[in-house]
Parts: sequence; structure tokens; C-alpha cells
Amino acid sequence: MNNEKLPYPFGDPEEARTNSTIVTRGGGEDGDESLWKAVFPPPSDLRGRIFVGTDGASKTLALRRAKAFATGSSDLFAGELETIPPPTADVIRFDSHFSSPELRQNWKLLWRRAISRSAISHMLNVPQLRASIPEQFIFSFSHSFKALLRGGGQSGSATGVLAEAATILRDHDCADVRTYLYAPLWDQLEYKLQEALKHCLPLCLYIDGLPLAPLQWLECQEGLYRAIMELLTEYVFGSRLFIFASLTEQALAKASPEGNGLRDFEELFVRRLG
Repeated sequence: MNNEKLPYPFGDPEEARTNSTIVTRGGGEDGDESLWKAVFPPPSDLRGRIFVGTDGASKTLALRRAKAFATGSSDLFAGELETIPPPTADVIRFDSHFSSPELRQNWKLLWRRAISRSAISHMLNVPQLRASIPEQFIFSFSHSFKALLRGGGQSGSATGVLAEAATILRDHDCADVRTYLYAPLWDQLEYKLQEALKHCLPLCLYIDGLPLAPLQWLECQEGLYRAIMELLTEYVFGSRLFIFASLTEQALAKASPEGNGLRDFEELFVRRLG
């Protein structure tokens, strides 16, 4: 068998996971940026929030490239790229408790709650962000919303969206998860979060590694897509909280209304990779 490496127009995917030069420049061995541009959108394209494709490596590389751009910008804060999804057993358990269309709404809500928790976790635990947040918000998050935020949001280190989703699934059994997701206190928390976001750098959070199988993961991915699109329609969240995620073609098709394709607004934020 010929063990010679096949050429990739954007460099070896495995190498790109560890080689920051390839991630940021994106060329092949000669670093030809034009080859990268032929495959991926430019990293400065902040409207590209959802990366869709069948090749898991290409979606990961697109997210890494977007993160590298934000990391190098003084006008943005880039969180870590998350790749560890919630346990499949917890996803199946959540799915089995609700019937459609309630299941669709509840997955969207769960992801929205996880995103809010993650954003607050970054604000409270990243010194660069915390220093810019007025004390009144720090006190409010830490004391007034303990029923919604584990440990008042202060864990000593920032927690990502996938980790927060996993915690919600683990900490709330089927009997009380609905109560948690629909708690009236969430409206107050999101208002405080939007006000706090105005004081710090825009947050960029990155989600990768959601499985395709079993079938329940499609419902889960669709919920994440709907949560991101919903936040984009809200001015402060859409302009100060940037959620980037990789999804499968199957999940995107499921999110299309009656299979008729995405709405024009949604198409603005979806990037399909070849």
C-alpha cells in the first residue's frame, strides 16, 4: 500500500489541529492562502456562525480558523473550542421524556440556558472580562440567581456551552428539568446578562464535536441551531455574544421549515463547507 500522504488544499487536517501556522494561514505546504479561501470562508467573516458539512475535519478547521482570528483581535474575546459533548445517555433520556413539538422547544431552551450560563461564567471567571463588568452585575449574578447558576456562576474557571449543557442534563432529572428551563427568573437573568455584555468585549464561544448518531442527537443539534438563530434576532445578544458551531447536514435539513430550506435571514449566518 502506498503510504504517501495525499495533498490537501488546506493542509493536513491532523496537522492543522496542532499547527497554529496552518490554522491561521490555511495554505498547503507552500502556505498558499488562495487554496484555503477556495475551501473556507475568511476568518474575519463574523456573520458565519454555523458551519455545515459532512467532513468533520473541515468543520473543525473552520472553527479553529475563526477562533484564531478572534484571539488575535483586540476587539473580541475568544473562548476555548469545545469538543466534548454531553453524554449520549443523558441526551436519550431527555429526548424520551418529551413529545414533539415540545421536545423541539425544550432543546432550544436548554441550549439557550447553557449559552447564558457559559457567558456569565466567562464574565465572572476570566479576569480580563470581570475587570470591565460593574460590581452590581457581579453581585447580582453571584447572589440573586443561584437557583439558575451552579455556584453562583463562580467556579474559578470559565465553563463552555457544552459543559453547561451537560451539567443541566445531569443535575435536573426528567421530573424537574421543565421547571428549571421555564423558570420565570430566566427573564431577569437574561436582562442582566444583556446589560453586562455592553460593558465587556464581545464574547466568541465555539462548539464542535456533536455526534450524528443515535437519532436523538439530531433533535439536540436542531435545538442548538434554533437557539443560536433566536439569539441572533435579539440586538444585544446578536451583536455582543457570538456563538459559532459545527452542525451536520442532516440537522440543518431538520431545522428547515417543512423541508423548504432556510429562511433568508438564517442563510446569512450559515456557511456550507465542501
